Amino acid sequence: MSAQLQVIAAQDVSTVARSSLLNMSAQLPGHAICTGNPQELVPGDVGGRGPVKNKPIVLQSGRWIAGGSQEGFSGSGEWRCFVDWSDDQGETWHRTDDLEAPEGIGVIQPTIWESSPGHVSMLMRSSKGKNAVIMRASSHDAGRSWGAVYRTHLPNNNAAVDVARLPYSGTLILAYNPVTENRTPLRLAVSMDNGKTWPLAYDVESEPGKSGIKGHPHEFSYPSIVPWPSLAVALNTTVRMLLHALFSCTLTVFAKRPARYTSESSGWALR
Repeated sequence: MSAQLQVIAAQDVSTVARSSLLNMSAQLPGHAICTGNPQELVPGDVGGRGPVKNKPIVLQSGRWIAGGSQEGFSGSGEWRCFVDWSDDQGETWHRTDDLEAPEGIGVIQPTIWESSPGHVSMLMRSSKGKNAVIMRASSHDAGRSWGAVYRTHLPNNNAAVDVARLPYSGTLILAYNPVTENRTPLRLAVSMDNGKTWPLAYDVESEPGKSGIKGHPHEFSYPSIVPWPSLAVALNTTVRMLLHALFSCTLTVFAKRPARYTSESSGWALR
């Protein structure tokens, strides 16, 4: 696993302050100090980005798509999702309008995939509640504009989700907690109809517990899932709300064969 690099940007700093920052960087392995003149990535942008969790994707057209969200930065307390897109490999970026969510429901941390050229979908974490579900929205112009956010049948526990699309079969693998409270179990679900249904599922971890560091600290949250060679995906997740991932597994999917769960040393297989 490659080392992480933390970059600290400092603008308009004095010589003394710059020297202090560089000394701090030398004492913190994996950190770097940038003392140039950082600028907003999207012209005119205010408020920054966050929470932004999931990976950007590259569309078949070559466009880069990055899901973004804000959590009450303006003081309103509203959760809002949007998308940043670039047609020049990240040199310049454009921001969409905020997606239109149902009244009273906040959405953040979108995970995005392209099902066919220009047709892009996202799933989103939603604000907590006993009836909370994963939310969804679609774009038919390669992410420049998005339809209204709507409910899926998948429960959500005010926790992050992530999707990986297998490039050869189009099969979707969703990592999420299939509950409306707590952050366990951690489930992988399989869809072969572009996310309309998720008939196959496997609980990677199911240790009981409650969300948060206090009380019962058992939780499996903030999953990250990416396609892997040979029709596989790699899964990473946070355990017990620590700031690094402590669990990983590999899922191998053979989408056109009869379904049967089998245990393997590398994870599990759907054969």
